Amino acid sequence: MPVRYEDSTNQLWQAKCVLPDQGEEVEAVLKLCSQSVLDQSPFWMGMSQLFGLKFALQMGRYAEVYRLLEQWGGLPVPRLLSAAGAQTESCGWLLAEKVEGGAVAEVVGLVEVSMLAQHLGLLHQQRSRHFGPLFEPTVEADDWGRKVVATIQELAESLKVDVQAYAKPLHSFEQAWSNRPAEFVPIMPDLRWDQFLRHAHQLVLVDVDAMVWGARELEWVMLEYLLDEQQAQLFKQEYEILASVPVIGEDRTVYRLLLFLMNVLGESSLEAWMNAPTRFD
Repeated sequence: MPVRYEDSTNQLWQAKCVLPDQGEEVEAVLKLCSQSVLDQSPFWMGMSQLFGLKFALQMGRYAEVYRLLEQWGGLPVPRLLSAAGAQTESCGWLLAEKVEGGAVAEVVGLVEVSMLAQHLGLLHQQRSRHFGPLFEPTVEADDWGRKVVATIQELAESLKVDVQAYAKPLHSFEQAWSNRPAEFVPIMPDLRWDQFLRHAHQLVLVDVDAMVWGARELEWVMLEYLLDEQQAQLFKQEYEILASVPVIGEDRTVYRLLLFLMNVLGESSLEAWMNAPTRFD
């Protein structure tokens, strides 16, 4: 199957399979991924360094990710049929039932914004004192600030991006988080409209690869790039029915820098990225 975006690290295959228990034939999508490919991706380098998520190696644990999203979220996800992690000589894979639907990214309406707000509001009602992969958060809250800054520094060095101008906000961020009581929620650092399909007037979340426990302010910073002003105001109204709206404040600079280095939307100008309009606070 053709990939939906240029920096995709997965191969997608359309398949037909027969479920052994019921004898039911279903249309499915097989996602293949090797760790060697992820090791070259700024996004997955960041996910590994910050969250300890090594997607290809851990794909065999994604039945729990799908189960938790079905239990906690406000949007349907495809039925996961089988999964396995990458081995030395083979890719990891996810086999999920195919969802028919249209691309959301082409036309994003207020209905989709409302559905997304309800979905994230429900997910953010779940809390953990640890961050990391959705299936097993193990990193202590006190390490969040240090790990975010270290990830930025490592990515900047690897990508040869000069972040010296941000030394002061990075230091302040790390110091503030060392003394801040923290709880983490399920987030998608690569939250984009192309992770969803529109099927029968319903959003379906089809790409759950990067689901982790993390600071919800990071996801709200990502939302500032996805939503225009009208959409942002509606999102905030719908979200706060279910959860309190976070204050991003001075953390915005650090999270924007992190997301730029992880290449979440493919922006090449650091100046343009950092000066994008703010939608919240």
